[in-house]
Amino acid sequence: MRILIAASSNYIAFHGQAIFTINLAEGLAHNGHAVMVTAWSERVHSYREQINGVQLEAFGALSLRLIHHDSYLPLFPSFLVGRILDAFRLNIVHIQDHYPLSRAMVFAARRRGVKLIGTNHFMPNNLAAYVPLISRIKPFYNWVL
Repeated sequence: MRILIAASSNYIAFHGQAIFTINLAEGLAHNGHAVMVTAWSERVHSYREQINGVQLEAFGALSLRLIHHDSYLPLFPSFLVGRILDAFRLNIVHIQDHYPLSRAMVFAARRRGVKLIGTNHFMPNNLAAYVPLISRIKPFYNWVL
């Protein structure tokens, strides 16, 4: 099976979503599947690499290191994902969250009739430390996120 996993962090980050993505992708590749991971580049510019049987497509993004060392802002994800989906000719897309790359993957996969599966790694409390005065807006914050 040809599987694409969309991750909103860079592939080599050390946090829950990145570790989950690496374990899933490399496990699937080890079991004979063709696996591609799309993620944001920790190098700022785009690059392509083969890592333990997984094809990595790292897209250029603006670093948001002032907010968090593993945060990136994608630049035009819709344009990038359509090109990748057409080239990889996949069977299924697995998204990890509701951020721009995953959302672009959902729209592009639906347009192409590709099956989708999702795993949610987002927890509003993970962002709470970066929101000033969270105690005053916590009910609103939780509702929005």
